[in-house]
Amino acid sequence: MYLCVGCFSQGKEINGHKKTHDYRVIVRRSNGFKRVERHEEEAQPTFSFPLYTNDWDAEEEYLLIELSQTLGLGNWVDVADHIGTKTKEECEQHYIEVYSQSPNWPRPIDPLEGTTSEKEMRRRKRKRMDIIYEKAALGLVEKPERKILQSMPANHEIHGYMPMRKEFEHETDNDAEAIIKDIEFTDEDSEQDRALKLAVLEIYNKKLHKRIEKRRIIHEYGLIDYRQITMTDKKRPKEEKELINRAKPFARLMTGPDFQAFFEGLIKEQYHRQRIDQLQEWRRMGITKLKDGELYEKLKAERETTRESSSRLSLSSSGDRGMIRDGMFGDGEPSTHPVAHNPTIRIVRKAAGPITLDDEEGVELLLPAERRLCEHLRIPPHPYMAIKATILKEYARLDGHMRRRQARELIKIDVNKTSRIYDFFVEMGWIKPPPPL
Repeated sequence: MYLCVGCFSQGKEINGHKKTHDYRVIVRRSNGFKRVERHEEEAQPTFSFPLYTNDWDAEEEYLLIELSQTLGLGNWVDVADHIGTKTKEECEQHYIEVYSQSPNWPRPIDPLEGTTSEKEMRRRKRKRMDIIYEKAALGLVEKPERKILQSMPANHEIHGYMPMRKEFEHETDNDAEAIIKDIEFTDEDSEQDRALKLAVLEIYNKKLHKRIEKRRIIHEYGLIDYRQITMTDKKRPKEEKELINRAKPFARLMTGPDFQAFFEGLIKEQYHRQRIDQLQEWRRMGITKLKDGELYEKLKAERETTRESSSRLSLSSSGDRGMIRDGMFGDGEPSTHPVAHNPTIRIVRKAAGPITLDDEEGVELLLPAERRLCEHLRIPPHPYMAIKATILKEYARLDGHMRRRQARELIKIDVNKTSRIYDFFVEMGWIKPPPPL
């Protein structure tokens, strides 16, 4: 039975307690605890008496509660480090047995009766301290891993993540609280007002569930370790990257280990499919031995490499087509370009085929000859009509004569297409070239 100083001074009797019963006083002072037995004239301040168990004295009990409040409940590594005489496992187990699982919760278990003497408690503590010092001198004490002391974004590789709180500075629907900050239930609310406010709260709860679910997925799948994930993705082949991107939507329906096993199964399936296709190709080529198949793949890879090299060489040489003249570039120096000394390589530029204007808007405005010209030059009807109007307007301004160069300067498209249009207009008699000098 615990009594406060006020009740004790008034001699109150509560729950069967009589003021004539024996008692002891536990006083917290600046230098610790003091235990005083009744009719005892004086007692020396001491910490070394047990309260709830024989292996924990009052000093350790006080430090356990005080440090749990200041360092955070569950931070048993730092709590044990500050207590000095207990391990993190002992601190956690004692807190669970005495406080969390107490039948008197939220109060701790009942105090001990007939406890161990203070002299014996001090002897046990000295013995534990000697053992700890000996282990530390021999290097047998495991040093705790370096922890982040402050839960700040700069202490983690992901910006905005609070590692100690396991939260983010900016959460999903970060402004979700804005819709409920001004809600207040009063007795003057009508049924419609109350229903509306409850609906808003329900919307807010759904947003909270969504936020918690996304946070759970991030932690369960280890997405916080961004650096490790990036390094792993860089090592994956292109096919695996595409496969995992297609499989990511299923991650929400599975746990982290289940999704990992699912993804590994997909990779194995993809490998077996590729292997089956390869064996079928070998069979079509008449290959019946694995050794011959490996030789075929090697020769096939060499052939593809040679083909790609020839293709790149042809593309790079197309820009030098006008520069090469009998093995010489325009500056008169001998050419070292591979095309200049390789007569087997031919630079061929395939011309684009004509288009069909059947479904194009405005095709009915064209003459048959104009339609054939537009299909061959791959020009839609409306752009061609704008080109035609521009050239004829400029031709009328020039008093009946227009040069090919003037048409090219007027129409900013491919010069070859402009020349074809100019020649077509001359053939149709719409414009006239200047007379020869």
